[in-house]
Amino acid sequence: MNQPAHPLRFSFLLLAAVTILGGLLGGGCRKPKPAAGEVATPPPVSPTKLDPAPAPPVVTPERSAAIQSVNLAPLREGITKYQQQFKQNPYTLADLVQAGILKKLPPLPAGTYIQYDRTTASVKVVAQ
Repeated sequence: MNQPAHPLRFSFLLLAAVTILGGLLGGGCRKPKPAAGEVATPPPVSPTKLDPAPAPPVVTPERSAAIQSVNLAPLREGITKYQQQFKQNPYTLADLVQAGILKKLPPLPAGTYIQYDRTTASVKVVAQ
């Protein structure tokens, strides 16, 4: 009585055939090793165009005065209250509003933002 071929046996033979065929066809794709005494040279590197760094913002005397005019004292006091209440620095300044410590963040002159460092709990107004 003839028994049908076992499906796993067929799969194994197919896998073996694909592996052997892949080794034969893919074997020629490798770069030859340099002969004894020759030095392998790296492939040529095409020059890349480096983008120049963005220019720092221009801070005019008027803009500087506007930055200096922002009162950060309520913000710093809010950070201190947050630290006392939660025993940690706020993750963001919005946390001060969410916790009810501040009603809102202070208004800023156009083209500026508040830079907040969570690790030191320091704040300052900087030009964009």
